Amino acid sequence: MNPIEESAVQDFLQILEDHRKNCEQSGKYVEAEIAKNRFEDIKQHEECRRLESMKARHIAEKLGLEEANMLEFQQLTATWEKTNADFERSSEKLSSWIHGGDDFME
Repeated sequence: MNPIEESAVQDFLQILEDHRKNCEQSGKYVEAEIAKNRFEDIKQHEECRRLESMKARHIAEKLGLEEANMLEFQQLTATWEKTNADFERSSEKLSSWIHGGDDFME
């Protein structure tokens, strides 16, 4: 919900609360009770909506972090595989040179 909508809900809740107080002062207790119940229903609904919104943001953030983590792991794996392949080639050249085969500097 955008800030304007959230502000409108808060304004409506304030109007309901003011209406409830006016009804109580005027002796309209049934109408005051209806306003109180409506206020509580809307407030509870808003709290649930905020909680669901927060959960959705949390899930989106978590997925973003997991994706970044996976990408970083893939980059690390690629770097490791290249480094390991370079090491294996150097080892083979050194071994061949030690055993009198090829020229080490090739």
